[in-house]
Amino acid sequence: PPSLADPITTAAEADALFQEALRIYEGVATSDQRLQQGNDDGTLSAAQRDSALANALSLLQRCFSLDQQRLIEVGAEKLVQNVTCMRPADSDKRVNAKLFDEDLLGLELEEGRVCHDGICCETCSRVQLLGAATVEECERLMSMVDELLPPLCLQGEAGGGEEPGEGVKQNLEIKFTAAAGHLSLHLLYLRLVERMRRQVAREWGVPLSSLAPRTAFISRIQGGFMNASEYSCLHVDECSVSDYHYSAVLYLSPPSAYEGGDFVFTDPPPDGSTERVLSRVSPQQGQLVTFTSGWENYHYVDTTPSGTRYAAPTFFTTVSPSDIGEEFRKVWEEGDAVALAREVYEAGLMPTSLNKFLNFKQRWGEMLSG
Repeated sequence: PPSLADPITTAAEADALFQEALRIYEGVATSDQRLQQGNDDGTLSAAQRDSALANALSLLQRCFSLDQQRLIEVGAEKLVQNVTCMRPADSDKRVNAKLFDEDLLGLELEEGRVCHDGICCETCSRVQLLGAATVEECERLMSMVDELLPPLCLQGEAGGGEEPGEGVKQNLEIKFTAAAGHLSLHLLYLRLVERMRRQVAREWGVPLSSLAPRTAFISRIQGGFMNASEYSCLHVDECSVSDYHYSAVLYLSPPSAYEGGDFVFTDPPPDGSTERVLSRVSPQQGQLVTFTSGWENYHYVDTTPSGTRYAAPTFFTTVSPSDIGEEFRKVWEEGDAVALAREVYEAGLMPTSLNKFLNFKQRWGEMLSG
């Protein structure tokens, strides 16, 4: 493995592998498009296509491993706060209760995890890691996201006046980056989600093959006109969606691009006080915040008075591959690298249907863990 003292070299090697994998995938996509148009001039044979896909996946796996190695190398910039795992004392309030603000504060809690239908560890914490993504990666992803989302509002335009309007908070879900056929955007986004996934697995000792993104999207919030949202109210991720087990937010914008937008953990008041204790995170570009999704981590996000703020929240679920439902079929045999590479491409990178992509997302842990 690369030297722990040389994260820059590790990043450069990973980027080179990633760009070569992207080049191969784009070549396969071009060949497939020509065949669909009835033009077989310069297209790949079935054997050539399979060989290219297997090579590209191998490159991508090596890239993912180097990305994880780089996170270990920048670990000196990591800040960990251990907290006691908490859950509602009333078992009826533990699954999809969807409580916010005062209703959430009114819950009686006890020590312990819920981890509904999951295989979580029994320790809880909050982790901040600077430099989890490079400035170049953040800037490139934001630029490509703007190609797919509607243009930003201007003062006085629909959705951009003095009153709160539509169109100022937009989420681009990973299923839509997959459907867009924009390989350079989707593959970069997938790389960053995989980087977060591996960091979560390593931080909490979760088997990598059992960890998958339940929900992933890129959030673009334009300040100045924004109404209160579900992010600016007090909430708990696992209270909102019971199979959110680990949460991650990767910050894409530099702090100079917007005002506000701090991520705020809130804890019970100490003895003799009525004020909850606030732990505020003022995000830096490329910073990753991860935490256990349970009731030990009440939090909210400050509104954004001005500027535009991009972030990539991801909510991970844990499930043993043997417990995945039959509706999410496994279509490759163990050890068949070609069939696996074909499925990663046809279900995860250039899916032909939403169901194909959902199948990929459910089996993400098996397909991309190497």
